[in-house]
Amino acid sequence: NDDDRVYPSIFNDQSPQQLLTGLDSLLLQLLYLDAVKPGQDWQTTQAIIRPVLAEWAQDGTIDNAHQAVKTGKLYPLLGW
Repeated sequence: NDDDRVYPSIFNDQSPQQLLTGLDSLLLQLLYLDAVKPGQDWQTTQAIIRPVLAEWAQDGTIDNAHQAVKTGKLYPLLGW
């Protein structure tokens, strides 16, 4: 679903982005963690993602997400 709180993002109708941003990439990686299951309550999900976010903050994954997303196949395919 679209959300005005995430910017810049393809998940925000107000954002000019048409391709995945670093934030989008991080959100999708969190969504597809093996431990995250459909229907989980927020408290359970939060307990799963907080340590992952802490690790990503420490190892540079968050800081480098905007660059990492551009190394995928979509950006080069479109000439970026």
